[in-house]
Parts: sequence; structure tokens; C-alpha cells
Amino acid sequence: MRSATTTTLLRCAAFGAVGAVILFLVSPLTSTAAVLNPVLYAAIAAVTMVMPMLARRWTGVPGATVLTAAVTGLLALPVTALGPAIIVALVVPAAAIDLVLARRRHPARVTTWLAAAVGGVAIWALSFAVISPDLISPALVIVLLAVRVVSYVLAMELAGLVAGRLRRSGVRSVRRGDARRGSSDA
Repeated sequence: MRSATTTTLLRCAAFGAVGAVILFLVSPLTSTAAVLNPVLYAAIAAVTMVMPMLARRWTGVPGATVLTAAVTGLLALPVTALGPAIIVALVVPAAAIDLVLARRRHPARVTTWLAAAVGGVAIWALSFAVISPDLISPALVIVLLAVRVVSYVLAMELAGLVAGRLRRSGVRSVRRGDARRGSSDA
């Protein structure tokens, strides 16, 4: 985020704060689902990535996903059963998403789907660090992969929908002066 403005950084922090609230609100549900059914957990937990994805889609700034995910994780640390692992669980897929979108300011829809799918694969791989080896089977591995990828693509679509609504409601992602000065905050 070398060329991000202070405004962009503050917006990412605000999205991260909202993401922490969302994480806090779904935490009882995800904690229960994690114990009862890893597939259900995988489907529900994707909602925690909506705000980092929204930050990237709305600002168009590379690195916004990682920054927002890190803020979300740091703010959610005291209220999550995962403890410090929440930061890893948010930042690793966010980094995967940002890598795919790195050189694209306003990527095409298919590119955002690809980025979300890559993020889903990243969190899928991480999830085996916390799933009991006794539960792991080839069927679970395949189903979890599919659920992670689909839920991340759906989360990205929701982020795109919200970003579009913000723009249509008149909330701009760039200040006029920044646009004239060549800021990457568009």
C-alpha cells in the first residue's frame, strides 16, 4: 500500500472495525459450527472476509484486503475462540486475494471470482491445522474445498454488491483532489 492515501488507510481501518463487529456477532455461531460440523463452519466463516474484500473492491487499492483483514483480526482478538490464529486465518487468504488482484485497480468480475477462489483455497489449506485428524477423509477434503471456494466467491459477490451500492448512494471512494494528483485511492 505504498501509494495509498491517509484517507484510504482510514477507510480500511473503518472496514476492519466493522469486520470485527461482524466477527464478534457470528462468533457464537461459528464456534458451535466448528465443533459440530467443519463443513457448516466453512460455509458460515466466509462472512468474516466480506469487509476485507469490500475494502479492496471499493478502494481499488492493492493491499487493502490484507490491511483490512489485519485490523479485523487485531480488533477481534479478545472475542474469538481462535485467539491469535484469527489474524492468520484472515490475513493469509486476504494476501492470496491481493496477490491475484495486485496489478488490477478495478478488476473484471471473473478476476475477482478467481481471487476469491484462490483465497478460498488458502483458507482451505489452513483449516487442516485445526481439524482433528480423526475427522479427515477424502470426501471431507473435497467437500471442504468446494465449500470454501464457493463461500469465498459468494462473499466477494456480496462485497461487490455493497461497493456498488456505496457508489450509487453517493459515497465516493476517492476525493476529487486526490484524483487530480494521481492518487491510487480510486
